[in-house]
Amino acid sequence: MSLKDMVKPDGKVYYILWKYAPDLLPKNTLENPIKTFEDLTKAYECIKPDQRICENYLMEENIQKAVKWLRSRQHAQKMFDLYDEFCKKAATGDVQAFKAVLEFGDKYLSDTKEAELLKVLHNVNLNSDDEEEDDFSFEE
Repeated sequence: MSLKDMVKPDGKVYYILWKYAPDLLPKNTLENPIKTFEDLTKAYECIKPDQRICENYLMEENIQKAVKWLRSRQHAQKMFDLYDEFCKKAATGDVQAFKAVLEFGDKYLSDTKEAELLKVLHNVNLNSDDEEEDDFSFEE
């Protein structure tokens, strides 16, 4: 899933990115930075020229879900960045950093694995409605 899948008009997608993750805007470069709303409207013709209209987008349910999704991804990236920093510190002998790495692995990474396992198991049918006999039998 992507932000464009959640929010159809490109103008709304670019507005969300400008507001919450400007580094992800494709046209935001060192040569042509997009810092202001005017910069945004110049870079993307699909943006409405009235900032108040764009601010009202934030009241739409699908936009709020998209922003929440984006923030969740940003948070996950920050957590991985912190994890990398603690791993470096732990490698130098920092005991507190080592404890943080272990705790992060137990809580954050294991939840991900469990969620992936649950997705796989969700489609497993444990109750067989078929009257077929098993391929194996126990004989004494």
